Amino acid sequence: MWAAELWPYVNGKALMSGVDILELEASQAMDVIHFLMEEDNAPTQEIRLARSNARTNIYEALYERPYKYQIIPEPAKDYSKAADDMDSGALWGQDVDAFGRDAVLDPRNPPPVKPYFPPTDFDPDADEPFPGLGPVLG
Repeated sequence: MWAAELWPYVNGKALMSGVDILELEASQAMDVIHFLMEEDNAPTQEIRLARSNARTNIYEALYERPYKYQIIPEPAKDYSKAADDMDSGALWGQDVDAFGRDAVLDPRNPPPVKPYFPPTDFDPDADEPFPGLGPVLG
């Protein structure tokens, strides 16, 4: 059904690839249509939405009929209230910081800090450039 509804696209895409679907054996034609169908459905949501909008306009202008597979975008979600809650610490009645952690950091009681480790000294020209790790493979 998909290929029949989108025949101008399916046939045009196949012809631009050097394949005339109508001249193929049935099993080969199905393989081409299967490939085109998967390729058509693979991109991101943004690409599918843009493609849907373009096809809706093309079908109305060229074929004077509706595009049956039009994608209706979901309304945008409003995250502003959640961000306000997190900033004010009012989320679920707990104190939270801007990253949603359970408690705001207390400057009088800071979390432990990872100790400093100096970079490894190495000799790129040596047989063992990193001491204690063995020779470089390859």
